[in-house]
Amino acid sequence: MKLIEEFLALKRIAVVGVSQRPQDFSRMLFRELASRGYDVVPVHPVAQEIEGRPCFARIQEVFPPVEGALVMTRPAATYTVVRDCAAAAVARVWMWGGAGKSAASPEALAVC
Repeated sequence: MKLIEEFLALKRIAVVGVSQRPQDFSRMLFRELASRGYDVVPVHPVAQEIEGRPCFARIQEVFPPVEGALVMTRPAATYTVVRDCAAAAVARVWMWGGAGKSAASPEALAVC
């Protein structure tokens, strides 16, 4: 529980893999975080903007940098995302596990 509280104490968080479809869960979560005062930054490889905010293709492009990353990608993509987080000095990474398949993969966990 302490790790969750530490993550949620961050103010500027990237949501990596946020959907372009407004009805998807990742978008609802993105909106909820924004409504609670978080400075959320969308990261998606092809989107130009999400919820009126400029979108970045990779976490290394985010400026000013974020304090943490909520990763909502497929497990096959998470390894690259986690390596990108390490390259961008983003030390707090939450690999979303919700009701569906977790974003985590053994390779991504090994990087952490």
